[in-house]
Amino acid sequence: MAPFRPVLDLLDTIPGVNRAVAEVILAETGGDMTRFASVKNLASWAGPCPGHHESAGRVRSTRVRPGNAYLKGALGMAAFGEARTKDSYLQARYKRPALPLSRRGAGRPPGLTNSKRTV
Repeated sequence: MAPFRPVLDLLDTIPGVNRAVAEVILAETGGDMTRFASVKNLASWAGPCPGHHESAGRVRSTRVRPGNAYLKGALGMAAFGEARTKDSYLQARYKRPALPLSRRGAGRPPGLTNSKRTV
């Protein structure tokens, strides 16, 4: 890894990426990013995210691509590492509720329906 020390130092500045994860990223991608036409091509090759299939406002479930297993694992470790970092933006995004609090639960309280309202 000695010839790649400047690249490792740059990867180490990314939030959540430590030295071990940076080494895995560099080892699996080869260090030469010119083989990927864009960031989207790199993400598609790595396969960490499921596809997006939406039709007529309905979101269909899709599977995660069978990308590079070692790179996916390293990126997952980086994501969880950043989610555990205190007072960071990504931790706040990770810990936020999935739905607004007004929409959680079984619905309306008992006795409150559309036809008759109790005040």
